[in-house]
Amino acid sequence: MNKATSSLLALIIAGSASYFYLKQPAPLGDMKASGFVPEDTIALIELPDMQRSGSRWQATAINKIMQEPEVAAFLNKPESMIPPGKALDRLAEFRKLAPKEVFIAVVGQNNNGPKIVIGFDYSGNRKDAESLLGELKFDFAANFPEGKSDVEQYGQDSIETFRMGPGESIGTVFSGQWFFMSNDIASLHATIDLEEGKPDAPKTSLHDSATYNLCLSKMPADPDAVIYVDMKDLGNSVATMLETTQENSKAADEFKKIKAYSWAMKFDGENMRDAFYTYRPGGEAHQPLVFNSKAYSSPDSILYYAMSPHMTETPMIPGEVWSQLGVGSTVTVVEQALKQAGLSFDDFKTAFGPEAGLVVNWGENAPVASGVLSVDVQDAAKARKFLEAVSPDAAKKEVDGVTYYTLKDTGLGLMRFDSTVALTGKNLVFGIDADTVKAALQAAASNDAARIDKSDAFKTASGLVGKPTDAFAYVDSRTLFDRTYGLSSDALKMAAMLNSSMNEYADFSKLPPPGVISKHLGPIVYSQSTDENGTLCESAGPITFTEAMLGVGIGGVYYSTMQIRQPAQPVPARQHLSKAQPAP
Repeated sequence: MNKATSSLLALIIAGSASYFYLKQPAPLGDMKASGFVPEDTIALIELPDMQRSGSRWQATAINKIMQEPEVAAFLNKPESMIPPGKALDRLAEFRKLAPKEVFIAVVGQNNNGPKIVIGFDYSGNRKDAESLLGELKFDFAANFPEGKSDVEQYGQDSIETFRMGPGESIGTVFSGQWFFMSNDIASLHATIDLEEGKPDAPKTSLHDSATYNLCLSKMPADPDAVIYVDMKDLGNSVATMLETTQENSKAADEFKKIKAYSWAMKFDGENMRDAFYTYRPGGEAHQPLVFNSKAYSSPDSILYYAMSPHMTETPMIPGEVWSQLGVGSTVTVVEQALKQAGLSFDDFKTAFGPEAGLVVNWGENAPVASGVLSVDVQDAAKARKFLEAVSPDAAKKEVDGVTYYTLKDTGLGLMRFDSTVALTGKNLVFGIDADTVKAALQAAASNDAARIDKSDAFKTASGLVGKPTDAFAYVDSRTLFDRTYGLSSDALKMAAMLNSSMNEYADFSKLPPPGVISKHLGPIVYSQSTDENGTLCESAGPITFTEAMLGVGIGGVYYSTMQIRQPAQPVPARQHLSKAQPAP
């Protein structure tokens, strides 16, 4: 991608993101972009209606949190660090155009790289658009002093071209209320023809693609952002790179079966919703989850996760991966123990499953969270054989038909506990101590009226996503935030005292009180399902699981950056140790 295309691309992306903060309402979008690009388009990124999205954004929980006075006071310093300059001025000019639909498409590839078409429609003044683009053209000319400008007449349209060098050029054109730009003039011609409905326009477009339409049908209705990727060519290229070993060859074969990906996001009242679909026809539909692990939940449950891996072959995980995780020797010991006991992966599939679940409880007065991991049991005798093979030193005890296995002093580093596994006729339940496991079994044996799925919040949240077949997760984000914010905010304040560079970015003494934020939070839910055509992952909540994972990643990068920037501080010797002390 040349500098000219990337500059306008950056402007459009930044302007589109900032436009969500606008408050004026607008009519609904109709996603025209797919009709302006060829049917074999490799990738399409589209914002169907930026004005509508800006209006929707105002109702989201995240925006309401940001508008709270205490939160705004804390954000004042980070926001003040954004330097003024030409980029911000151009963003303001772009917003004045009142852009509505924006798209970026990769329509093919040539020797110079991907062929890209960018477009947006607008209801603002064309002169303002021409003024903004004139500034960008001036910058392009400065970056390419040997470049040549020209005007090509294409029917009733005047295409302005700028040639940077052999085989490298860009073209821009206004067509009605649309503006288009491409680094491939032939692709720009095709887009103009499709938009204007010319007789010699291509007979089909991406809008006519059965694959595109199927992928789009899996997304939330009237989304605020959509990404579509055709894997027909990309998949083969990636698969070729994977075909280096026998294990990778199997992965390459599976990757070739993927025909397309799609992702979409929607601001839906206070919630955000997103969906990711992998189109992989020719598979088998999975059975819905039955949620046996819900039996171990309670009104204090803040997290619930259930999954069914649907594994048909032994998972191949290289030994170096286990070594990097620090458990290589443990895995080797377990593998040897299972081999000596005559147990295989096929035995595991018949002993356990089909589902596993995790329940995390955190009562109002509890200092820390506690939880249990449960696995369905199909063959209790074989499951017992597995447990006794991998934990021969565990203390064993039978109580009321339940076998308890306890391993003393297990854990990581300073976190030590007596982990306990209970084996019933139908489930295996694991916890960090015997009391936690016994409490879970008692909850399962009592009336199920207190289970997490009996609450109105759970019912409402789970209705925002489809019926899961592979995985399901529910997080009570309000309670989780209230339980963790106090400790984490104190830790941040202490870290800021010890690491002065943190104060350059924020005033941590102005961290808002927890209730200001938590009152806007609600449940976060996730669902994963697979049918004969592919796998759909959906999430909804004040933030989605995708956004939460992205936030964790950004936080990790930020923390690592801060650690690298902070110079090592000398530790002064204590005064009373400055002189040698006589031996007692």
